[in-house]
Amino acid sequence: MKRQGQNIDWVHVKQRLKEAEQTLHLALHEDEAVREATFARRAVEMARRPASGESAARTDGGQVPVLTFRLADEHFALPLNEIVEVLSLAKCTALPAGPAEVVGVMSIAGELRSVLSLKRMLNLENQTNSTQGFVLLVRVAQREIAFSIDEVEKLTTVGRQQLSAPAEAAALIAKYASGRTSDGVPVLNPALLAQHPVLSESLQTPLTSSPRTARR
Repeated sequence: MKRQGQNIDWVHVKQRLKEAEQTLHLALHEDEAVREATFARRAVEMARRPASGESAARTDGGQVPVLTFRLADEHFALPLNEIVEVLSLAKCTALPAGPAEVVGVMSIAGELRSVLSLKRMLNLENQTNSTQGFVLLVRVAQREIAFSIDEVEKLTTVGRQQLSAPAEAAALIAKYASGRTSDGVPVLNPALLAQHPVLSESLQTPLTSSPRTARR
């Protein structure tokens, strides 16, 4: 008489347990990434709001708010008023057969959009695409372009005179930057990014709808 459980395929059971553990890990990581993206988005929204009683003159005051972020081992910034949205990259679906600069696609406000890798566009090292990170939806030539980044860092301000200074960065990066922050972080210029070969051709297509305004 055979004992119960004698024919259990323990290799299969262990594999199923491992798959379940990986699924749980990904779900937990995705929830964490979504929370971080939500916090980052709220910080951007709050930074756009002038303090109570703050005059328009003081809000401008020769200072431009920027958001700093990380790509691989490098740090960059973008003008805050050109950033429409901060999202989690966890919702992006990879396109294995797509162009090298395209991380994947994701639904943003009901529209399916390509997500471009700023790391690959700027030819940075450590270019492996990953679902870990964030997406910045940025105004570029009256369009909204989704760029993947590794980490949102902080909100700061840059003097308008600093934006006219040389970026003092590698040639390719300096080509798309206008000035730097007080601690030397290159500030990318969306108008210059529009001239990147990856974007220049697609941006020539006529607009079919008006871009959204930034959240305030």
